[in-house]
Amino acid sequence: MSTPARFTARTAVRELAGGDTTPLALARAGHRLGQLARSVTCDHMRDARAAGDSWQAIGEALGFTVDSLGWGPADQAFAYAAVQVREADTPWTGWTCTSCQGRVLDYGPEAGSPADQERGHADGCERFAAAVRAWKKQWEDSAGE
Repeated sequence: MSTPARFTARTAVRELAGGDTTPLALARAGHRLGQLARSVTCDHMRDARAAGDSWQAIGEALGFTVDSLGWGPADQAFAYAAVQVREADTPWTGWTCTSCQGRVLDYGPEAGSPADQERGHADGCERFAAAVRAWKKQWEDSAGE
């Protein structure tokens, strides 16, 4: 039985550089590897949202904590995955709901209620209804404290 090759980021960069070992080629390949990693990460983040995971849970899974600006894990995770074509545009990301198969535009935790945050669920979507119920319960529980 042969020992599998050990994967490292440096190995991946050299592969992407296609044999060109100049510092510029390796820098370009390293940048490309970072872009690919971010793309794959964002794909899986959208899959997690489609499966019902919150931005908070996703942010915590990625190791985000409250930063120096006061952004919590949910805000940072959404900012990492969001698309904002122009500064005037509202940031968003999209995914397909695993419950209703609707194409959802997600405007992130800043939007508030899932009713404002997630647009595109099919009528009667149970995943969406459960998210709205959970959000309302969270606010009812905090009002009673």
